Amino acid sequence: GNLKTTNQPGATAELMREASRIGANIIQADWIQFLPNTSPDEEGMGMGSHFASVGGSLYGLWINTKTGKRFTDEFGDRKTTTDAIFKVLDAGGKTISVTDSVGVASFNKVRPGAMDILRKNGAVKASASLDALAQAYGMNPEALKQTFADFNKAIESGKDTEFGRKDPLFRPLTAPYYISTKGYPGAYKTEGGLEVNEHLQVLRAKDDKPIEGLYAAGSTCGSITARINDAVSSGLLAGEEAASSVK
Repeated sequence: GNLKTTNQPGATAELMREASRIGANIIQADWIQFLPNTSPDEEGMGMGSHFASVGGSLYGLWINTKTGKRFTDEFGDRKTTTDAIFKVLDAGGKTISVTDSVGVASFNKVRPGAMDILRKNGAVKASASLDALAQAYGMNPEALKQTFADFNKAIESGKDTEFGRKDPLFRPLTAPYYISTKGYPGAYKTEGGLEVNEHLQVLRAKDDKPIEGLYAAGSTCGSITARINDAVSSGLLAGEEAASSVK
């Protein structure tokens, strides 16, 4: 089916189109990064992804509703977890993110007021027990209980033999449980962009020479990530280079 995006409706790649029109070289535009834990019940980035990231990834576990079992290292990188979710979806399953009051408390600290929004729009629901959770999502209750038992046993032994999870927040969960209703990868950004040189000058496609007066920074570049430190530092450098080029 159609994939959703985490971006706002105004993100329609005008910059890339205009840069291409004047001959700029665009690299790796087909390298799409997905945010694995968005909610199809929300448009754009939404708040469900934040709940799944904090509550489910750091303080909980992810469940395949078809089997009632975990299907990945919840603390894994975006590509690993995205691939795991797509595998579940391709097999006709759905995924949910489950945490408890500890995960909710942590989420409330970093996103004050968000929990109220998520409960109101239905992206997060509560369940008083594993039986109730299994019934709500059509899972075998015994399979789900075994998953939680195995999860807690792995924590006690300090070894996750299923997926190798090792983070320090790996801990048992207790009722009541809070569930992100669905997990679904959303197209987040392209890893590509405009090709630049060491001076952050944009290069032409036909000869790899700089386009006079054109500089790029941040994730506009095909070789720089979207992290804030990369965006700020490359922006400062591009500004200095542009200023020094003015005669």
